[in-house]
Formats: sequence, structure tokens, C-alpha cells
Amino acid sequence: MPESAVSKPVDQVMQLSPRRLLEPNVNTMDFETDLNALYFDEFVSLMRVSIGGGTAAGAKLWRITMPQLARTNDTLRHAGIAIGALAMSHQIEPMSPTQALTTLSPHYQHAVASYCRALRLQGQASPGTILQDTLFLSVLFICFEIIRGDRQSALQHINHGLAVLFATAFLADLVDTFANLAHQARSVLDGRIGSGPSLPALNKGLEENGQTFEAFTLLLLHLPKSTAEIETCPAEFRNVAEAEEYWVATQRHGALKAPETMQIVYDSGLLQSEDDDEVDRIIVDLLAHPHLDRVCAEVFRITTIWDDAFQPLYRRLMLAGTADRDSYLRALHLRLMFLIVHFMSKLPLLGDHRTAEALTPVCREMNSLLETSLRTLHLGFTTPAHRVSLDGGITWQLSIVALYCRDPLVREDAIRIMERYPRREGLWDTRIFVAVAQRNRMIEKMNAEHGTPQQQWLRLWRREFLLEDAGNRILMRHMAWDEARGGWELIEEAGEIDPATAEAVWTRQPMTGKKRFMLSNLIPIPGRN
Repeated sequence: MPESAVSKPVDQVMQLSPRRLLEPNVNTMDFETDLNALYFDEFVSLMRVSIGGGTAAGAKLWRITMPQLARTNDTLRHAGIAIGALAMSHQIEPMSPTQALTTLSPHYQHAVASYCRALRLQGQASPGTILQDTLFLSVLFICFEIIRGDRQSALQHINHGLAVLFATAFLADLVDTFANLAHQARSVLDGRIGSGPSLPALNKGLEENGQTFEAFTLLLLHLPKSTAEIETCPAEFRNVAEAEEYWVATQRHGALKAPETMQIVYDSGLLQSEDDDEVDRIIVDLLAHPHLDRVCAEVFRITTIWDDAFQPLYRRLMLAGTADRDSYLRALHLRLMFLIVHFMSKLPLLGDHRTAEALTPVCREMNSLLETSLRTLHLGFTTPAHRVSLDGGITWQLSIVALYCRDPLVREDAIRIMERYPRREGLWDTRIFVAVAQRNRMIEKMNAEHGTPQQQWLRLWRREFLLEDAGNRILMRHMAWDEARGGWELIEEAGEIDPATAEAVWTRQPMTGKKRFMLSNLIPIPGRN
């Protein structure tokens, strides 16, 4: 198991198998104390209100399955008690990027004691229950560490859970959660670039089996979660659950070409080139590649079929407002997912700045829906710990608008929303993305002073960032104007997160590794050195 929470300082708050039927242990004793029962109720509230994002199609996991399993399983119950106690400690000391929980808090001490007890019980578990308990316990420990603000320990639990998920029969109930966290962990390093890949245990297993990360995530998408096929989509969805089922079908259909698409990127030389002019040419050539055009056209076709069936239901739910709060939030979430895919389906045309500018209304609608969703979610929050989820969708969607929308006012609005509704979504903290967006504001201003709109847009394609030291340090690359030589060059900056303000202090530094896209320093490139 990863290093336990009590061994680290508290630096900040904050082959396929069918789906298994999860049977509770009916012989489990009741709670030992009323206080444990109180903490467990707080844990159940956290699962119901926020951990799944409040809008996820897999809400059943958080609202029903996880509480029931934890209620009837000694190990999971004590992990749940630990989470509830930690959440209650935030009612006394609010979650903030600048204030650490005092280790003398009775709630916090109870949280650590219950965490340790869950670890001991897991070590004593019978072999027949270890796999299921380990995966569910990994998820609960990830929740604990994210609430506590220890992303480094959370990363270790994610790495361990994914390695178990890959090496054994998959547990389909947890696939979506681990897939989201794996996506995040590719851009959040435990240490620095060059110190090894993120998720080392998973990467070792993939390498030994001759698989790529893309093939692994495709496998996750094809686990039995839905039998729906997009070609049998009804003319109109009856309810949100049916719309969610067919949305999973669109994702599964659209992901089929992902490994082939990545191979084309590898073969293009984009991730190996260190010449700025050559990189510009390769980007333009890739965007015009017939395969990419076919893939995006097919994605647009199947999502349009889905949206035609969704729109009547969506309009009814929006008119009804929060009378059915659950369906309302889930419908907003589905609309946002559709808009993101619609944005990405324009990729072959995004080499032209005019296409990017034409997507401004999509970005504006995303901001509106995201703020509505956040405002509605927050009405149900009773503790700062409710700002924690494992979904990651809201932060990612706001960051897309804040970085890529061509209207500066819409970008600023996305930053405002992130500042107004700070969240921790898995490994992503909105305050870190605010720091990135604020730095991007300076980059956009400098970039706009030179060249044509098309030249400016191509330079912005070189922007990259990732998070080092488990998210406490931002590494960013972008094109910058060199006054001395009168030309543009690719530079690298490090943003150290100031613990006193949660703002980034930026310093220019030499290139880390080779002068390539940062992705090439993080992943093995087939057939290349």
C-alpha cells in the first residue's frame, strides 16, 4: 500500500470480466460509538453531495454502492469514518490553500486513528476479499488525501489502484473513477520531469505486456457498463438515465480510433522535433491529415445523433429548473460534455484562427452552464469538504475556456468562475489552474503585439504546462519575443506555488530535457529513442 497519511506532514488542507455483484457482509457489528456513527453520516453526506461531482453518470457508485459497502464492511467503514471525521474538522477550520489543519483537532485525530485502523484491517483481510476491498479502499484513501490536501499521497494511491486494476480482473464499478484519475495523473508528476514517469507501477505493467496507455484506457471504456449502441439511439430520450447510457455509447464508439490517432502523432515526428519552424509545419500537416478528418467527422455524426435525441429532454428539464435537482444537474453535465466534444470535433479546422474565433459562442455557453452547475451544487454544501470531488470535469472545462477561447472577456469570465468557486477535483485544484490562466493572460498580451492573427494563433499552439511536485510547482512552455535578436523563441518557466497566497511565483529557467513538446519527456514513444 502507499505510504500512509500519518507518515507525512500535513502541508495544506484541502482479460475482461463481467460486472460483479457486490454482496454485503450481513454479520458486521454496528458502530462502536455514537461519534463513529456521526462521522459515518458525514461521510455518506460527502459521497451523496460532492465526491462524484454531483453530476456524474456513475452517481449510483457514490450515492448507493459505496455507502452500502462501507456500512457493512469493517475495513471500508473505518475508512469512511476517517473521511467523515476529516470533513467535520473543516467545519472548525475552513479548507484553504494557506492554512493547515491543526493536528490537535479532536476530529483530525479521530480521522487519523480510523485511517490507521482501516490499514490494519486490510492487512488482516482474507485473500478472497483483498482485490475488491483494495480497489474500493484505494478510492476512499484518495478521497481522504485530497480533502487533507496531500496530492503526493493521493498520487501513490492512484498508482497502486491502477496497477491492481490492470493486473487483475477489472471491477467495472470503479473504472470511470480510475480512468478520470489516470487522465489527471499524466499531467501531475510526483517529482520533476526526468525523475521517472507518473504512475510508475501502471506503466511498468503496461510495458511488460506491450501495451500503451491509450490501449489501456480504450479497454476501460469497453468494460460492460452499457449495452446501448449509438446506431439504435431513439428519436427522443425518455429520461436522463437513458441519455447517459447512450452518451457512454458515443464515447466508446469515438474512442476506437484513439490508438491509431496517437500512432500517427508519433510517426509525424512532432514529439521528436526541436526545430520551431518544423513543429509549425508538422502541426499544420497533422491537422490536415485524412485520418484525423475522418475521425472528427464520425465523432460529429454520432454526437449529433445523440444531441437530436437529447434536446427535447434537455429543454424540458431546463424549464423545470431545480424541481428535480438531480436530473437538472445531470442534464447540465451532459450538455457540457457534448459541447466539449463539439469543440474537439473541429480540430482539423483549428489550424485556422478564424475557426477558433467562431467557437466563442460555445465557450460562452460553457461558462454559463458551468457557473449554473456550480451555483446549484453549492446550494447543497454544508461543509468546505463538499468542494472536493473525484470527477475533474468542471475544472478541466473551465480551463479549456480560460486558455483557448479567442475572446479575452470570455477567458476572464472563466477565471472569475474558478476564483469564485474554488474546488479540488481529484489531483486538480482550481487555484492552480487560476495561476496558469493568469500567466496565460500575460502570454496572450505579448503574443498579440507581433504578427498577423494567423501567426499569433500558431504560436499559441506551443503553449504547454504540467504540474510537478504533486501539483505544488507548475512547469510551462510558450513562445516569447526576444528583443535582443528580434525573434521568437520557445522558453520554459517554473511557477512555484506560494503557500502564503496560493499564487505562483514565476521564474524563467533552462529547458528541462530536450527542446521538444513536454509530452515527449513523459511517455515512451513507440519505435523511437
